[in-house]
Amino acid sequence: MPDALVGQGRRLRCTRCGHAWMATPPANGKALLPAAPPPAAPAHFEPPPPVQMPRRAPQLIDPPLPQLGDTAARQESNPLLWAAWIGSALTVVAAVALLWAYRAEVVAVWPPAARLFLALGADLGG
Repeated sequence: MPDALVGQGRRLRCTRCGHAWMATPPANGKALLPAAPPPAAPAHFEPPPPVQMPRRAPQLIDPPLPQLGDTAARQESNPLLWAAWIGSALTVVAAVALLWAYRAEVVAVWPPAARLFLALGADLGG
């Protein structure tokens, strides 16, 4: 904190013993420590010699990915993959059919579903 903002001094207290005293700025307004002498400029500056960095072997880069629509990039069809897709589609169709067949029970358990079934033109009477 600048001494000009402190005014005539500031009250200090020791945290160990609790002794309090009044610290006042120096009478002449200068700091108690002498100013440091300016650093001496070097007479002659010589940059360090350039260092030869060792060269490393070139890094191999993977070949680029093939373009979309490239016939060479097509994979052979996998029967297990087709079976998984067909099984997923049948599961979704069965879930929708069960929801439609038991729509009255679904609405009884979850009343907001009535809006969906009415929007699809279903009869919720039973």
